[in-house]
Amino acid sequence: ERKKYLLDELTAKDFTMTCGSGTFDRRDNADDSEQFDELVDALLHISNLTLLSVNDEESKVEQENEHLDQVLTLLGLEYDALDAALTSFSIQIRNQEYVRKLPKEKAEKGLEALAKALYGALFKYIVRTINDNMRPSSTDKKAEQREYQREGIDYSEVVFGDNKEVLDLIDKKGHGIIAILHDQCKVPGTSDRTFATNIYQQFQSHP
Repeated sequence: ERKKYLLDELTAKDFTMTCGSGTFDRRDNADDSEQFDELVDALLHISNLTLLSVNDEESKVEQENEHLDQVLTLLGLEYDALDAALTSFSIQIRNQEYVRKLPKEKAEKGLEALAKALYGALFKYIVRTINDNMRPSSTDKKAEQREYQREGIDYSEVVFGDNKEVLDLIDKKGHGIIAILHDQCKVPGTSDRTFATNIYQQFQSHP
């Protein structure tokens, strides 16, 4: 099973993501990892990837890193695609796209962002799955209401407003505050002032 997920003899102590924590041993005897094994294992190997400086302005993913093949296999990626995603960025000027390389320090931030994005997506999926499983059916709601009536409890269903506009403001793909911050981090010479200016320009008509 460990060989299937390219772990061999590695343990939690061998990965940057987990070696600083003492909480990786399960104490509840639960076995719920099968569904997430490949993604979790990919995250562990990603935390051990390394980047090399080509020069002061450019970097590359180290091809000799022993965890690289595992990352590529588990995520179904080619080296060139991963290297380009981590060590370069593109900007569009007057309908023309330009690609620029990143120095090692900024590429390492991109590697951290990749791990956080994968972890965040996994976390959201788990929360959504738990919420779906815990959502009461109409039968459950009726039974609950009858119980309140028998107990003489004043019962009224809570109706939650739609907060989609707020969520889109923060996290809409390509246009939200997080997307703007992500773009700002890619471009040299940006600051908190340029970040704030971009936000004001983007959302000046937002209610």
